[in-house]
Amino acid sequence: MSGFTEFSDLEKAVATGVYLSKFDKQGLDEFGFTGFGNAYNVLGYSLGVLPKSIQNYRDEFDPVFPNPRKGWRNRKLRTYCKKVLDLVDPLSFDDFTRLVKTFVIKDYDAEQYSEKAPNTDTWANRLATGGAAEEYFRLKYAEETAFSGFAVKDTTKLGCGFDFKLKLLTAVTKCYTA
Repeated sequence: MSGFTEFSDLEKAVATGVYLSKFDKQGLDEFGFTGFGNAYNVLGYSLGVLPKSIQNYRDEFDPVFPNPRKGWRNRKLRTYCKKVLDLVDPLSFDDFTRLVKTFVIKDYDAEQYSEKAPNTDTWANRLATGGAAEEYFRLKYAEETAFSGFAVKDTTKLGCGFDFKLKLLTAVTKCYTA
């Protein structure tokens, strides 16, 4: 899939929206998603964007493709969206699917050629427990009271067997005398 490795994060999100619009239910089935809500969450967090962004990009392209949704039919495609569409629209279903998988699966190309080839039926589960879950944690951990009092270190790229390390912050103890 050379030529697409230079896609920015924004262009990856746009291309993913094109994929969902163009291939509709077939695209959902290929990844094992139970519906579009599931796809938006998993793909959005995997790409580091809000799930609503994936839905908005899918809606942007709905008027272009024959699917049951109307999308944003009364407005012109944005220039940067049209640019991405022109690049990815000629791709076959299989090639486009591989492209999206390279966006959201760490080391997808290397995994593809390993002895343990990925099983299509498990893609949604792998995404949800992989990059999507990691990104969700990065965005939301500070809101969880269970993590208050901890410093969080991202170890996802260290290959140490876990994704985040928590370190209990030392509390200052006050002594009172009466």
